[in-house]
Amino acid sequence: MIVSPNEMNRNLATVVVCPITQSKKYPTRIEFDLEGEKNWIIVDQIRITDKSSILKTLESINSTTISLVKAVIRETFVD
Repeated sequence: MIVSPNEMNRNLATVVVCPITQSKKYPTRIEFDLEGEKNWIIVDQIRITDKSSILKTLESINSTTISLVKAVIRETFVD
């Protein structure tokens, strides 16, 4: 999941991402449905990657999940 702001995404060759996995639940991971399967957005492994390494884009993520991701990022890295 790309979590960097659109302004950065338009002007830089890199994006900030939270990886997505189908493995274990953990307090800094957000559960969501992706293509009919349970997946987790891994906030505890946030990283920067080059745009050219993004192989495909997936469906968009709903606003509730986005809000949860933002809250976990704030709790983990800010507060």
